[in-house]
Amino acid sequence: MSCGGDREGSALIEEGDAAPDFSLPSTEGGTVTLSDYVGDRSVLLYFSMGPG
Repeated sequence: MSCGGDREGSALIEEGDAAPDFSLPSTEGGTVTLSDYVGDRSVLLYFSMGPG
């Protein structure tokens, strides 16, 4: 997964590939990882609070 910047050393994923595991801070102060939801049907909804 790439979020911009230098692509050297980053792996791009293709349609149908498993998503790479990642972790993010939760709104409750903990950490949430994608692997917490393995086997569940989940939707990741992303909002950008920045301009544009």
